[in-house]
Formats: sequence, structure tokens, C-alpha cells
Amino acid sequence: MRTIHYAGGEFIVSDQIAAAIMDYAMALAQGTEADLITIPTYDEHGESVQSQLLIGPASQILSSPLPGAEPESTDDELLADLGRRAAALRPARPEPEAAHDIDLDLEIGR
Repeated sequence: MRTIHYAGGEFIVSDQIAAAIMDYAMALAQGTEADLITIPTYDEHGESVQSQLLIGPASQILSSPLPGAEPESTDDELLADLGRRAAALRPARPEPEAAHDIDLDLEIGR
């Protein structure tokens, strides 16, 4: 579990969700976009609640470990969504072409 410190407040999230938030915030910071995300957090009583977070180029977010935290649950759909959003903001990487029809028996100098 991790504590996310943001805009004078803080909230608790799973390690994986914290990593996804930080990755997406970094992708947004490299551009000029902002986004509103809804994430599962835990209140002061350990109850799961939904929180909204506005992140963008000027966001100052800190993620710190929460000592003695209990096991956490993850939201695979949210993790995949934040991953897709972050990837969409980054430059595309070309996929290498498969080399299926290459003759590796080279006869050099013949």
C-alpha cells in the first residue's frame, strides 16, 4: 500500500495503482494535457471508496510507502486503462518486422 500526497491532501492506494498513477502523471507532464481519473482509494477507516484525481503537466504528486499496511486488492481494469492512456500520450514505437524469408546461408565473395 502507498500514500499518494496531492494538493495538500493524501489518500491510500495499492502499490500497482500508485505506480500506474505516477506513470500516467509523468506521461501527461511531458505534454500539455490534463485528465480526470477515478481510482479506488481507502478512507481513514480502511474502507474502499472511489476518489477522483485531476492530473496534468503542473501536478505535483508524491507516492510514499505505507508501513505496516495490510494486503491490497488491485483493479486490473483501471491498471489497463491507465496504461493505455499513458501509452497514447507517448511517441509510437515502430514494431520490428519479422525476418521469415531470409537466407542465412550467405556465400560472400563467390
